[in-house]
Amino acid sequence: PETLLQLAQKAVELDENLGEAWVSLGNALRGKEAHAAYERGLSLNPSYIQGYLWYANSLSSPSFYDSWDSWLEAWKVDTWQSIIKRGLEVDPLSITLHHELSDYPMWASTEEEALYHARRIIEIAPDSPRGYAQLSLISWYISGRIDESIRWANKAIEIDPRQPGYTMQTAYAYATLGDIDMAMAYWERANQIVADDVSPVRLQILRALMLLSDKDSVPIQQVLDALKPISVGFTHRMEIEANLAIIKGDAKEWLAEHAEYLSLCLDAPIDEAYPNKWPRCASWLDGLLRAAGEEARARAAAKKRIEWGQRKWGEWPRPVTSPREFLILGEEDRALDDFELLLADYRGNPYMNRLFLDESLRFMLYHDPLLSPIRDHPRFQAVVAEVEADLAQQLENVREMERRGEVPTLEEARALIASK
Repeated sequence: PETLLQLAQKAVELDENLGEAWVSLGNALRGKEAHAAYERGLSLNPSYIQGYLWYANSLSSPSFYDSWDSWLEAWKVDTWQSIIKRGLEVDPLSITLHHELSDYPMWASTEEEALYHARRIIEIAPDSPRGYAQLSLISWYISGRIDESIRWANKAIEIDPRQPGYTMQTAYAYATLGDIDMAMAYWERANQIVADDVSPVRLQILRALMLLSDKDSVPIQQVLDALKPISVGFTHRMEIEANLAIIKGDAKEWLAEHAEYLSLCLDAPIDEAYPNKWPRCASWLDGLLRAAGEEARARAAAKKRIEWGQRKWGEWPRPVTSPREFLILGEEDRALDDFELLLADYRGNPYMNRLFLDESLRFMLYHDPLLSPIRDHPRFQAVVAEVEADLAQQLENVREMERRGEVPTLEEARALIASK
């Protein structure tokens, strides 16, 4: 960052009427100074589309603001979205700017707006995979239509078969629907084409989550083997390992091995918790503590997690809580209420769907050890049955797409792997 700032300042010194230089300076600054630099740059060169993108992305980052509350207020009034819309007034055919506004809820105000901009990309550039890829994400994140997500992702793959991200998303989609064979075929294809600039960590995490999607069992050793190439400090690896430690009965040993890292989670004040490590690891730390017999610390961590969620989101959008915290506090009815709300939101609430992409919907339904106290409750089972029926229907829809030749069959997917 220091070098970036020095170079941008030098560029402005050499030519103070160069809009690109002022935009670069804005990219190196924060707060009011950045605002002023970006505005100066775009006034000098209003056709510099990259400037609108950088300006908007800076404004969308919580690190740009003095507090989380300031960032939330900026989001509510479309602060960064308005910059992208200014850019589209200059260049209404900019795929990059339409791509930004197809991301709901961070950029688009509604699902309809996100869909409009994704389809606009396809109209402008039908040979680009980006519009189809965005339709795939919108179908899953917002509508809960994993079947349609697979359709659009395969369209993107047809156009750009060397982009591993589209293939990886399709693998996870099949895993969520319960078709592990097809998921593994796409994972193997992604592993073939993964580029140097795509971290293999994503592939290994995806493989671990696919293994955790099995309805009948958790192949613990296979999951651990999938995680081995990933550094110990990587929080997603630690989250999965923590759950496995609870299942195996090794919670106390696992806590002892990671005591230094986990102390950061327990000791960080809430006001300093974002964007540090605490909120991420707290979602599973409280369960580990309970499984290790440290009831008091588990309850303290659960209360802190709930308080952090309320502090972070307030009433907008709905606070993202977890049934786990309420179970640790012994509040089973509230845990069931939250579970029903969480699963009802798996369609139509992009926050929840992003959560499931990270934490595995099927693992929560069938194996999450922290949900054991309510797993046999009729309310829990009713929600599981409803979600299962929906996923089964979507998988049948995908089978029909295969019969119509709209997406590859398992044999075709495996043949592609064998041919490369």
